Amino acid sequence: MLFEDEAHIRDDQAMGAAWTLCGKQKKIKTTGRHAAAILMGTVAPATGDVIVKEYEESTANTFHQFLEVILHRYPDKQIYLILDNAKIHHAKVLAPFLADHPARHLLFLPPYSPNLNNVERLWKWLREKVILNTYFPNLGAIKKAVGHFLRFLEGAKTEIPSRLCRLPGDPKKT
Repeated sequence: MLFEDEAHIRDDQAMGAAWTLCGKQKKIKTTGRHAAAILMGTVAPATGDVIVKEYEESTANTFHQFLEVILHRYPDKQIYLILDNAKIHHAKVLAPFLADHPARHLLFLPPYSPNLNNVERLWKWLREKVILNTYFPNLGAIKKAVGHFLRFLEGAKTEIPSRLCRLPGDPKKT
């Protein structure tokens, strides 16, 4: 079982909680542009296996390419891919691929329910560690920071399931 979603990691300098001197507000420089790293990703909560690929755009064709990446990672497995109802996930261009690969099942979440998609917690983690309170002078700097986080995840497979599958009332882990 895999959870899938797309993320646009923007350089809009998101503010988050931070320690500052009393009466002083944290200020973050901004470029005024809105560049973004566009990611497609899956997470297997049971194993901590993560697949994330960067694309130039988020379209049905790039989603099809991402499905091929998943197929390559799990060539002989029955896959249940849980995802939201974005238009790119319902595109007609996907029909031949799904017909040719009957062991790949797309299961759609109810509308407006991102809380049910575990990969959303991966994107939140990425934003907390990479984007919040940070100035990026250009898109290359964002992509580099995202790359560092993704390499960190490769060594954190045991932490991923507990981080993504936290139940209400569980202590927060950072």
